[in-house]
Amino acid sequence: MLVGVFRRCGLPEAMLSDNGPPWGDLAADAYGALAVWLMRLGIYVTHSRPSHPQTVSKDERFHGSLERELLARHQWRDGEQLQAHLDPWRQQYNCLRPHEPLDLEMAASRRTVRW
Repeated sequence: MLVGVFRRCGLPEAMLSDNGPPWGDLAADAYGALAVWLMRLGIYVTHSRPSHPQTVSKDERFHGSLERELLARHQWRDGEQLQAHLDPWRQQYNCLRPHEPLDLEMAASRRTVRW
């Protein structure tokens, strides 16, 4: 699945993961086979701190909002139709909606990742 996404969209600069399989097992080895493969592709792989689920909770929260507010409400004909709805939703989510954990600032005001 990742191969298809990478071919279509290009390689990301970095990926953040938790510490469980398939990403790695910090008790045995810092990097699992998937993380090693990604690093060989030139992708910077970083793990959340052990026993610190809040590191990835922001991402989990985003996916929950996306699912509830957009994906679960529609049946998509194709990727093009989905993208036509995703773009305005993402604009609203990042640039117009205040986020409580950010002291009611917009997510775009805190962006540090280059797209």
